[in-house]
Amino acid sequence: MSPLNELQMDDHIRFLKRAEIFEALGADLLRIVLGRGAIESYTTPGAVLFQLSDRADALYVVKSGIVEICRARGDGEPPSVVAYLGEGDTIGEMAITTGTARGSLARIPQTAEVFKLPKRAFDALMQEIPEFSSSLLTVMCRRLEDRLRKQRVAARYQKLSGDLQYFDLATVIQALAGSGRSGTLTIRNS
Repeated sequence: MSPLNELQMDDHIRFLKRAEIFEALGADLLRIVLGRGAIESYTTPGAVLFQLSDRADALYVVKSGIVEICRARGDGEPPSVVAYLGEGDTIGEMAITTGTARGSLARIPQTAEVFKLPKRAFDALMQEIPEFSSSLLTVMCRRLEDRLRKQRVAARYQKLSGDLQYFDLATVIQALAGSGRSGTLTIRNS
């Protein structure tokens, strides 16, 4: 692979800057990041970035094209598409950080260019570039905040309550069982 000319490097820096975990980094730091990874071209439809349960050995950023994220809905069922990721989307930042196995399959339905940052390079960048570590931490915290906020809102609407004087015990039990929820049943005498 020949070295990138300045125009190509600027194009790659602009692309990487669109990725949420790299957007806070300046051009000089993004050059370092680019030097530690590689942009790979996938020209065969159906190419696979990684399989379900694979070891998290790299972080990916979509430069062009689409990557499908697939998960199995149940045991023995084939994976189905749960998300489509495009330009600037990152794949695998949580698994590579925690060291957990891949929870999904990532494949290219048509063609794509993807920046691949190997785990060893990712770990080194976390140590060498505090701005990168800080940026990743901020992104992860925002996602956690968002998820917790959504859970709190959903929890507010999950409480079942009502006046039991209008229902027989069988109807109450059927409603509780049919709700798919668990918890504590509190009966108050008004």
